[in-house]
Amino acid sequence: MEVQAGSTVVHYVEHGAGRPVLLLHGAGVDHHEIEACFEPIFDGRDEFRRVYPDLPGMGQTVAPADLCSADDVLGVLREFV
Repeated sequence: MEVQAGSTVVHYVEHGAGRPVLLLHGAGVDHHEIEACFEPIFDGRDEFRRVYPDLPGMGQTVAPADLCSADDVLGVLREFV
């Protein structure tokens, strides 16, 4: 799925329903890594809506030209949430 967050189109995957949990991956990878780590923990726990975005410049989320700092990434995440 995709959603517009400021000037960035953020690609994300979600599982479950209920209380939202935002899970963020590290640098140089995409949502698949953290999804593979956490989904076994949440197995059978569908009361949590797990949201796995690709951070700007990683995975399927393209970093716009105006993204210049970690604060800019934080701004994208705030808009995403």
